[in-house]
Amino acid sequence: MNFAIIGTGGFAGTHHKALMSLEKKGQAKLIATCDLGLSKNEAIQEKFAFGERGVALYDDYREMLDDKSEKIDIVIIPTPIQLHAEMHREVVQRGLAVYLEKPPTLLHSELDEMLKVEENAKFLTNVGFNFIIDPVRQTLKQRMLAGEFGKILEVHFLGLWPRDNRYFNRCRWAGKLFLDGHPVIDSCMGNAMGHFLHNSLFWAGTKDLFSWASPDHVKAEAYRAHEIESADTFFTEIRPTEGPVIRLAMTHAYDGRTIQKELVETEKAFLHYDAYGPCWLEWKDHSKESEPLETERTMFVPENLLDYGRYVKGDKERPLTRLADTVPFVQTYNLTFLASGGIATVPNSLVRETKTEDAKGLSRTRHILGIEETCKTFLNEGLFPSAQNVPWSRPGGEATPAELPNFLPFLRELDS
Repeated sequence: MNFAIIGTGGFAGTHHKALMSLEKKGQAKLIATCDLGLSKNEAIQEKFAFGERGVALYDDYREMLDDKSEKIDIVIIPTPIQLHAEMHREVVQRGLAVYLEKPPTLLHSELDEMLKVEENAKFLTNVGFNFIIDPVRQTLKQRMLAGEFGKILEVHFLGLWPRDNRYFNRCRWAGKLFLDGHPVIDSCMGNAMGHFLHNSLFWAGTKDLFSWASPDHVKAEAYRAHEIESADTFFTEIRPTEGPVIRLAMTHAYDGRTIQKELVETEKAFLHYDAYGPCWLEWKDHSKESEPLETERTMFVPENLLDYGRYVKGDKERPLTRLADTVPFVQTYNLTFLASGGIATVPNSLVRETKTEDAKGLSRTRHILGIEETCKTFLNEGLFPSAQNVPWSRPGGEATPAELPNFLPFLRELDS
């Protein structure tokens, strides 16, 4: 398959590396790429050996699409969130297949507009939620749907990802609610750990393998310890229209080792799943030993690109995550903000700041005191920070999909 990539920086670099590895195996070909000023950026050209590989370079993505549409099979869009809708439309209108990096958008009304564009698409868009392809994940869900573990009771996710001030200063849109008047709504839940919200909804989808639970009722509290517009810490409880209760606790205001743990509790077992580490089945009655499962996992980017290529060639019926499959993700995210009633700023007196100096200079990592224990109590007992009487807490609230039309006005008020 012939690919084109819009962009060279940020996560686009991961896609460039993935295609370089696939080219060496003769499985794919990058024929064009673009970025602002790319034609004069010799450092980037050398980094990805564009000249040696015969990659056509452009400074504007529309020019690239117009010039190479007849030769391109798939266009990868790994650009800033606020550019996705416009670029998706431009690619689809030219009859090309779109591999759209996650999140597709973080605004439910914009996703509705993208789905209308999709109605006339030659190919269904694939959204790059990479972990759905994991064969271990798919096999376990099939076993759940077959009833091997009994009824699914709850789905939990614990995400403790330390991020320093440089992370939030790496680009103009990081940690922003709006940029140049356009909603961005960047946060750990919507972006960096967006995979795990999508994964949790996948575990809770009860209709078939490729189903995601839709939110019926959301409760939430949102916090920030960094100097950003958006939130860096979320506590969210989702009651789906069908399926188990989902609880997520995630934060960037943490200075320990990175943790990302998915837990599915059923009548008969606990499924412990780590996207980058071990996973195992723990049987409740101990009639069987804990069952260790395959542990070798990656970001699966090359595998996802090849899988979408098989769909575009007609060898598969559908992409792994279609644009329509992300509706529960975007709705849940918007409802989390609405339910929180706002973002509570954690007082500096309740934040520990660690300074680190390296070759890149001085960095500062902020850690909300007691955050790990508060997250675990929420997941295990269903008690929000405010119900735990945590000193930095503020009560949130609840929201339903009927309130989604209020989201954008709420967001603008939040930003004022």
